[in-house]
Amino acid sequence: MIRTKSFRSSEHYSKISNGVDYQEIVQQLEKRERFGFLFGLERIDKFLKELNHPERNLQIIHITGTNGKGSTASFIAKILEFAGYRVGLYTSPHLVDIRERIQINSIPISKKDFVRLYSELSTINYKLVKELTYFEFLTALAFQYFFEKKVDFLILEVGLGGRLDATNVIERPLVELITNIDYEHTEYLGKTLKKITYEKAGIIKNNSFTVTGVKQKNVLSLLKRICAERKNRLFTLGENFRFLSFSTPNYQLPITNYQYFDYEGIFNNYRNLRIKLLGEHQVENACLAVTTIEVLRLKNIFISERAIRKGLENTFWPGRLEVQQLTVNGKRLTVILDGAHNPAGMKILQDNLAQLKTKRIFAILGILADKDISKMVKEICSVIDEVVVTKPTYYRGADPKVLYSEVAKYLNKEKIFLKPTVEEALNFALNQVNDKDTFVLVTGSLYTVGEAKKVILEWKKEGQLISV
Repeated sequence: MIRTKSFRSSEHYSKISNGVDYQEIVQQLEKRERFGFLFGLERIDKFLKELNHPERNLQIIHITGTNGKGSTASFIAKILEFAGYRVGLYTSPHLVDIRERIQINSIPISKKDFVRLYSELSTINYKLVKELTYFEFLTALAFQYFFEKKVDFLILEVGLGGRLDATNVIERPLVELITNIDYEHTEYLGKTLKKITYEKAGIIKNNSFTVTGVKQKNVLSLLKRICAERKNRLFTLGENFRFLSFSTPNYQLPITNYQYFDYEGIFNNYRNLRIKLLGEHQVENACLAVTTIEVLRLKNIFISERAIRKGLENTFWPGRLEVQQLTVNGKRLTVILDGAHNPAGMKILQDNLAQLKTKRIFAILGILADKDISKMVKEICSVIDEVVVTKPTYYRGADPKVLYSEVAKYLNKEKIFLKPTVEEALNFALNQVNDKDTFVLVTGSLYTVGEAKKVILEWKKEGQLISV
């Protein structure tokens, strides 16, 4: 077992562990976003060496893909938690608080631990520290935290791509998981599915196991070839495991039902599994999670059927077809928050919205500038009636005027509104909606959804909203 360096006691940093200083620490960390996306493992590997590589002491399930990474990771983590294990979960981005990215058994890292580790890591090697990107520093902090807390498993989500992502510094994961592959971040990952697949397949290690939900024949063929070259055993949705049938919840508002499905796996078949998360894509994500749990048998790790069932049905992943029932000035309103942030995600959202038995959808749309805006807008405009275009405060947010011009290709201009902030957009939308069969949809980016959730939480604290 490799030992990491011992740091000063937490008492040394207790003076700066209050809420105000926590916010200052977060602001300091966010300044690293000026680096943008800098691929490569050299910087973080050197820094982790200074810590004596805490990540090498962790049992890791590594997850990449275009969509569904967070949901699938959450399913796996919750199953292992119900099996009695101490489970670390590392995901991105966060919605409301950066500490959401680093959790143990569904509990985010404390502000005290976050401040302490930030302060400790910042003093390790100044030359190395100043070169780390936002994501690299946060990943190193997470590895150190999970090592200190002695987690039994770490479910580790890739930030961007795979091959050169900071999380890929790990050497021997228990299982690699690729949810699906579609066009995204083409300026970084490549303009073709072949190039994007190559980057995401970079997490596939020699003599290991991979689970995937990829469906395109050409992409799957490439994954099979890569796995064969690396002597990696591949399990694919539809070939090695599948869901045989599933029942969708009643899409009449409010949506409160579970989705049920039957699973046929590599070792076991399970009937009437159920999940709270909505959409057929979440059934697929749940199947990926169960198969990953089954693959652990090949590592002599056995998880009970009860843990699988309880884990699935208790998984909640915010911002993904998340339904909130609110009372505003005596009016009952339904708000749906979905962080669809690429054309594939928008298509999934469109398919699910088409099932809603409602008369009207009033959308709030905020997209990042480096996304395929035209394709995303085309997808969502086929199912919405009115829209407020806006911009999250995140530095990559697209100009609402750009969104306005794209939306105007599909909706009449009297149905399109522009508000500079998410808060103003949400306020405007809630005041406009009166019909009980109408709901407010917030989408386009997890950053947009996260800001909307912050606003709703603040309004609830102030007594302006009542949650139903």
